[in-house]
Amino acid sequence: MMQIIVAVLVAFVVKSELTEAASEMGWTTSDHTHTHWGSSLVFVDKRLVFPFNGAVTGWKLYSRVQGTVLLQVWRPNGDDICTDMQLVGQTEVVVDDSNLGLLSIDLDPDNHIDVQYGDMIGWNSKNVKVANSSSSSHTEGQSYDLDTKYSLNVVYEEDDVQLGWDTVYREFVDSGSSQVFVDKRFTFPLRGEIIGWKLFTRGQGMVNLQAWRPASEGSCSVTLLGETEVVVSENNAGLMSVELDIEERIAVEQGDMFGWSDQGKGVITADMKSGTQYHCNKYQSSATVGQRYDLDGEIGWGPERKYSVQAVYQGLLGWDEVNRAYTDSGSGQVFIDKRLVFPDDGIVTGWQLYTRGKGTVFLQIWRPASQESCDVQLVGQTKVTVKSSNNGFMSFDLSEDDRIHVKAGDLIGWNNPGKGVITADMNSGEQHHCSTYRGTVTVGESDDLSDVIGWGPNRKYSLSAKFKSYTKADVTNEDGTGP
Repeated sequence: MMQIIVAVLVAFVVKSELTEAASEMGWTTSDHTHTHWGSSLVFVDKRLVFPFNGAVTGWKLYSRVQGTVLLQVWRPNGDDICTDMQLVGQTEVVVDDSNLGLLSIDLDPDNHIDVQYGDMIGWNSKNVKVANSSSSSHTEGQSYDLDTKYSLNVVYEEDDVQLGWDTVYREFVDSGSSQVFVDKRFTFPLRGEIIGWKLFTRGQGMVNLQAWRPASEGSCSVTLLGETEVVVSENNAGLMSVELDIEERIAVEQGDMFGWSDQGKGVITADMKSGTQYHCNKYQSSATVGQRYDLDGEIGWGPERKYSVQAVYQGLLGWDEVNRAYTDSGSGQVFIDKRLVFPDDGIVTGWQLYTRGKGTVFLQIWRPASQESCDVQLVGQTKVTVKSSNNGFMSFDLSEDDRIHVKAGDLIGWNNPGKGVITADMNSGEQHHCSTYRGTVTVGESDDLSDVIGWGPNRKYSLSAKFKSYTKADVTNEDGTGP
């Protein structure tokens, strides 16, 4: 009978494979005091919930004796979690004298387990029955009644949001040369930035992956916003992931589209389908950023093709980060803009702002007691020191440890210990801010910020949070459905 210290570490990374860092959730994988002597047991810890879409790429566990265990991912089918669960995937682990103690397992890409927001991790001694069930083993995709729970440990990373078709092998590539395509079926749902690309390629050549802004909704009169050059060779053809540095990222607005330009013959795989024309296209060898083009669909080919390419992006919640006329002259102030509401649960991955002068500002996330309330709790904050050497437009990403998890309804705010450094415009009108005179604030602290500071209440500050939703993954599957 196997004895296993039930502290399991799941390496959970993004499907886009753009980054490798991971965060931790759960219990430590150390030599704990007790082991389970019982058999016929399956455990799922309802407290350890995957907070976003992604993939399990490995496991860690601590064991004392030999045996076999199945490390599993479970998906609740409804609100009654333990009585209706589906097994998503599992990994068989054999423990013997050679690997007792702390065991770390990396999974081959073919054995990764795709997970969704809300999935849970569990484990099962091999060939035992489920509690309250006569079954002695489990089949992926089947549902079971589980009324037990256990403590597990997970390491994870947030899933990047992707816009486009699945990046899988498809039968065709474009045989024509010097072509530009824009797929009108995909528009960016909010202001943000393209932080990378994912594509499946075949052959050799060069393609420019692009962002376009239509003159109006559905129009093929489009302006090129930016592009990323990708060179495909025998060495890197297949599934490709491209991560963009901050200076290489492409800013997009709600309603913008993405496309690509083949410099020679096509390298992105596609399927061939007839039907409605969903693409803007044209024979054109190159395009210039900032110029408008009429891509009037002159290329005669299967108009409903799906290409294996995705734009990886993150949203920006806030006002445009531009040079505005004013900065706050008062000191020791806290502001919250009630118009800047996070639409979903997610994570703040960075900030953008426009500054002037010198000083310190704390960029903050606040959680209101109720909608429109100024009775708030500080969820997290980022300290920014502004100097003459970094004045102006600032854009930075947060490390894994410094990212701020947010819930739908949370608000953006900031704290000026001294004079303000974020530029703002002066507008009169309706009061859209919670504010008070206050020095620094500690995370977790609650306060009523109803003491309105006498200034232009309708100001817009040049500040935005880089934001990834836990639940939004705008990848369209092969059957045409969403995630």
